[in-house]
Amino acid sequence: TDTPLSVMSWNILSDTWYQKSRNEDYSHTADEHGSWEGRFPLFLKWVEALSPDVLALQEVDFDKFESHLLPELQDRGYDGRMQSMKKHNGRQPCGVATFWRVDKLQLVRGKNGERSFSRSMALVFQLLKNERKQPCHESTTKVCIINVHLESAQTEIGADRRARQVNSPLSWASEVAPSHPVVVCGDCNTGADAALFRVFRNCKWHGYETASVYEHPATAQTLPVCRGTFLVPNHHYVIDHIIYSHETLKMKCVLNAFTPEEIGKHLGSDRDKGFPSALCPSDHIPVGAIFVIKDNIENCNSQDCASPINSENYSQELSHERQIELTMFWESIKSQKPSNGKKRPTKEELEAGQKYKTMIKEWKKSLEGNPAELEYARNLIKGRK
Repeated sequence: TDTPLSVMSWNILSDTWYQKSRNEDYSHTADEHGSWEGRFPLFLKWVEALSPDVLALQEVDFDKFESHLLPELQDRGYDGRMQSMKKHNGRQPCGVATFWRVDKLQLVRGKNGERSFSRSMALVFQLLKNERKQPCHESTTKVCIINVHLESAQTEIGADRRARQVNSPLSWASEVAPSHPVVVCGDCNTGADAALFRVFRNCKWHGYETASVYEHPATAQTLPVCRGTFLVPNHHYVIDHIIYSHETLKMKCVLNAFTPEEIGKHLGSDRDKGFPSALCPSDHIPVGAIFVIKDNIENCNSQDCASPINSENYSQELSHERQIELTMFWESIKSQKPSNGKKRPTKEELEAGQKYKTMIKEWKKSLEGNPAELEYARNLIKGRK
């Protein structure tokens, strides 16, 4: 029988960051709705109402994890881990924290069960049988949850860092729990139109074929798709995402947290309203989904798991990291391709087209010293990747 698993992700707004910028960024929020004393009880009500199996949080203050979140959520049937960071101080007072229902999941012990990275934390769980909390069949019921809060800089360097920040935990997951389901969730600080998500859609990343929860056609009218997941006045952005391995997980439903009436009252039809408020305790909204873990998971061949979709033999000469780097670079070039209209092109459009061709030519020339990389790039350009 397929095993259900509910996952919710939420950037809960660091109290430290709120206090530092409340007069500028949160002047729309009344003090009783912005203070931690006002927001935390509301957060707990949300958790009690939704009761996810996995709760992945971002912007968790280290002190609040110990004093508030862990004890209160333990009282509600959860256990949790806070991201372990070498440097956490006033400059970086918060990180990511993941909680799970102890009657549903058991954290794998030892170094193969958890790992913290600079912008993420990965945990591997064994699903339990509800009646006696006994582990389900070993070969089919491990799941890896990767909780991320990626680089925010909207630059080429920022995009490269976001890719690397996803690559590291995925690489680790493929080593400690190969062929098992994986979920990447959190505040990605970028939209679904970014090159990062084109790689998620079109490539096997460390053996994982993935899909985005809120790109399913049935989610088109949900708040996380049509309005945003980060919502403050004049800034409504879709930057919180849930990515899952669709070969081993089947999505059953998604979370659309607010009713049309609540959206109308608290957000209106324009962008002049936002959160936190009496309804939502953060400037982000919760996103989530219920999956079923397919019982017929087959162990994938290690060679297949290390290469992109439709890879040829030559790609085996490249490291997986280098394949991802080349794909990301091609996506950045492709995004600058001028549109081809039916009208006669203007002088500026001709110049833009020539510039685009020159960029491709120079990129291929820069790879001439490495035949494997050049061949991989040529296939990207031809659309074979």
